[in-house]
Amino acid sequence: MSYLVLARKYRPGTFAQVVHQDHVTLTLSNAIRAGRLAHAILFSGPRGTGKTTIARILAKAMNCAEGPTPEPCNRCRSCLEITGGNAADVYEIDGASNNGVEQVRELRENLKYMPNHSRYKIYIIDEVHMLSTGAFNALLKTLEEPPAHVLFFFATTEPHKIPATILSRCQRHDLKRIPTRAIAAYLEDICRQEGRQVATAGLETIAREADGCLRDGLSLLDQVLAGADGEVDAGQVQEVLGIFDRAQLMQLADAVLARDWGAILDAVAAAYSQGMDLRKFYQDLCEQFRHMLVIRTLEKAEALVELPEAELAAIGSQVAGVSPALLSQTLDFLLREDSFVRLAPQPRLAVETVLARLVQVPPPLTIDALVAKLDTLRSQSADRQGAMPASPEPAGASSPASRAAPDTVDSPVEERLFDCIRQSHPKLAGVLAHCRIKAVNAADLVMEVGGNGFHAGLLRKNTEAIEAVCGQVLGRRLKLVLETPPRNRSDDSARQRRRRNAIKQEALGHPLVSEAIELFNGQVMDVRVLEAEHEGDPQ
Repeated sequence: MSYLVLARKYRPGTFAQVVHQDHVTLTLSNAIRAGRLAHAILFSGPRGTGKTTIARILAKAMNCAEGPTPEPCNRCRSCLEITGGNAADVYEIDGASNNGVEQVRELRENLKYMPNHSRYKIYIIDEVHMLSTGAFNALLKTLEEPPAHVLFFFATTEPHKIPATILSRCQRHDLKRIPTRAIAAYLEDICRQEGRQVATAGLETIAREADGCLRDGLSLLDQVLAGADGEVDAGQVQEVLGIFDRAQLMQLADAVLARDWGAILDAVAAAYSQGMDLRKFYQDLCEQFRHMLVIRTLEKAEALVELPEAELAAIGSQVAGVSPALLSQTLDFLLREDSFVRLAPQPRLAVETVLARLVQVPPPLTIDALVAKLDTLRSQSADRQGAMPASPEPAGASSPASRAAPDTVDSPVEERLFDCIRQSHPKLAGVLAHCRIKAVNAADLVMEVGGNGFHAGLLRKNTEAIEAVCGQVLGRRLKLVLETPPRNRSDDSARQRRRRNAIKQEALGHPLVSEAIELFNGQVMDVRVLEAEHEGDPQ
């Protein structure tokens, strides 16, 4: 007889043997006892969590000689035939290969015949979401009102692909992903029955690689037991399965945090030389930083990080002095580059390229350090503004006393007024660069226009629009008066405006501003220049 793999040899035969699906098995057991089992049941959930197994156990429970009973005997003819896969009244259909209308019509034709020797004729359709639209439509009426001797059990990993008309006719049970600890405990029990010894750390490694799928865990255990003789330790498990050592993964994470480029390249080369799938290696690194971030930010992370206690303690010591912002920044960077690595034709080059870019990213500042540096930058900027020499005044310019007169306009008011005009009338933006507000009287706003006559002509055509904006900004409607300065007169306002623009550009390009934008995920809305006029009073 050929070898029977562990996943088939130890397939549960009763509801009590099903691992970590009590919410489903208990509901079905109660329904059987009460005689309230639905004629169409849909089992959905991740692969390898027991959908088809529960459907088979349910078929045994309904056709058992001692039933219907929630505890099938596994000794009668029906139970033994279902276990062996050759039951005459239980039909297991693969929805992927029998997905056409003709197959469903043939199924409907057979429904009218009574079971051979069992109580019910049961149809188990696996991967039912693979049926075509026409097949689903052909099944609708039968599924709604099947014969009394017919039961339908469906299994799928993608219930969202099943039409709503089918879902509404089924009783749905969603199976959970099996926790790592539950898989490890089950594998330990299997090893005991097989008379083999596998180190606890090795079983935990297999359970972690199974990723919530018990069937995958059994397949991996089968591979490990076949590839190692006698007692199996954690190192042998990693070698047989081609898994990167967790200790080396922690060392790689330390190298990434320390921006140690040499150690990073050594770790990638080690994984490559071991024949490991570097895409899987990159995913393990992302998961490692996820674990580090959760453990660093939560006091009780055991429920969210399925790792052995020793490894939880090791990661806790590893991240004790690491900023959560740095861990979050690193994880975010790695996840954003995941598609680049996953789709790359040369994974090693892709992984090294991503990590090389990551090394060049400066660590984020803490909030306190950022605020302190911004305060320092503000004080330095104010000192530099105060130390700048005053702009030379043209001949005939008014004295400081006259500048303080009520008919002058402060630079912030002029900027606000010009900004409003630019926003409402973008075509005037270029002209305003050659203008300045000379004075504001009780009824007039005097604007000095530089450049050529085209600028003054364009402003005259838009006089009403400019006066309306002035009324909104200054709170009263003023008449616009345009003046043209002499050709040889220097334009102090334009020079000051150029100086302010240069200061704004310098501020926008400052590293602290860039770090603040990245840290808060924001954008610069406005830049204000702190001017120092007459006797250095800030404006």
